[in-house]
Amino acid sequence: MKRALPTVLSVLVLAAAAWLWRDRIDLGTVGGRLARLDPALAALALALYLSFSPLNAARLKSVAGWVADASLPYLALLRVTCIGQFVAVVAPVGLLGDAARVGLMRPLGGMTWRSSVQAVLCDRASGAVFCACLGAALLPARMLLGAPARELAIEAAVFLLAAGGAALLAALQPRHVGPRLWELGGWLTSALRALFAGPRRIAAQLGFAAANVLVTLATLVLLARGMGIPVGALQLLQFVPIIMLVSALPLLYLGWGGREMVMVSTVGSLPGVLPADALSLALSVGALAVLAGFPNGLALLTGWRPKAQT
Repeated sequence: MKRALPTVLSVLVLAAAAWLWRDRIDLGTVGGRLARLDPALAALALALYLSFSPLNAARLKSVAGWVADASLPYLALLRVTCIGQFVAVVAPVGLLGDAARVGLMRPLGGMTWRSSVQAVLCDRASGAVFCACLGAALLPARMLLGAPARELAIEAAVFLLAAGGAALLAALQPRHVGPRLWELGGWLTSALRALFAGPRRIAAQLGFAAANVLVTLATLVLLARGMGIPVGALQLLQFVPIIMLVSALPLLYLGWGGREMVMVSTVGSLPGVLPADALSLALSVGALAVLAGFPNGLALLTGWRPKAQT
């Protein structure tokens, strides 16, 4: 039961959402939108979604160099990233994807278990923190566009929790509160500090986050066009960071439940967009996340072992 907890939580969140939206969303409209999805645009969206793996492998390579002083071959890390995505899809616990990445990275370049864990956890932290930074940067523009104050306050709190929480951990000095805590957490806080050691590293991570935002945006636009949902790229852009953050929550299975809640609340509030349209878009993105796991699983068929770099 514990291993299936993310799946159970996702089902419970979806059930709660269905009860809350029972008077707002016509399931017939949702089914109609999904049924008319253009196959060509859906295939293009899937191909675009698969580009997350090479992009995130490049980020992992940079993060591993910063936090573990490891120079690892990109193709090996691409294989690690693809297999991690596949495991996250087929396993009931999303964090098993991270565990798979840790295990696959350890033999590369003479890495230890500790340095592998540092690299993978900091890679996850980098994606969340700098996505939150981009989301926070969009808030003033959204305020000028007349977004509801309550909605802005909630999003600002989420961004602050993601970015501020990582900054607090990076600044934490566990030795001040006891040697045992230092032993357990000192290596993680030192690794997090490495992410912020200099403007070049920060700029690189902002670049990776921006690329992920643009890929997500393009995927949403293709799916919206494929279903005939009347929403533009600039309208969607303002919501992409919060959608990405919620979708990446490790306590949910591939973001199911949380993604649907946030997209109905945000995209579904746009002029001319029905809540049913937003739910259709969220469900199609979730389906892509599942489908993309299986092409990534082809990396399991590769038997080559790159030479360790020193």
